Amino acid sequence: MTRSEFYARAIEKYLDAAEQESVTGRPNDAIARGGDDEELTAEVTAASRRALFVDGQEW
Repeated sequence: MTRSEFYARAIEKYLDAAEQESVTGRPNDAIARGGDDEELTAEVTAASRRALFVDGQEW
């Protein structure tokens, strides 16, 4: 493996990890800042289920 290949692979792994953190980190941070509202969570869950189960067919 050449030095260029080594660095290219390292950068690719770093960017993949950074992207995953961004995808999961932002929602987790928002939840942490907003606290845990069980009533709101139940409402969101119910609305999500209704949206996925339309006209008697599952999504």
